[in-house]
Amino acid sequence: MTTTGFDAHERERWAGRAAAYTRSFARWCAYPVGALLDAAGVGAGTRLLDLGTGPGTVAASATERGAAVVAVDAEASMLAAARRAVPPARLVRAALPTCATVG
Repeated sequence: MTTTGFDAHERERWAGRAAAYTRSFARWCAYPVGALLDAAGVGAGTRLLDLGTGPGTVAASATERGAAVVAVDAEASMLAAARRAVPPARLVRAALPTCATVG
């Protein structure tokens, strides 16, 4: 797996913290998921790529709506949490991409 500076930073920051994140901050982050999926028109037959899935909150909600989900995260404990939350989704451990600003 090729990594970037951003990926290495995120992987180090989140290493082994999935359980703590799931018990705390993930609940706040879950609040807008329904509105996000509604705005994107996610439903049965939708194909969804969830980059930086964390514990799989968005992936789980999309799967419940009938979407085919591929969830990606760089951190092993986050993917383990996502695997418990979203068994039917395809989960992939991969380096997170960086975005360039054009301007």
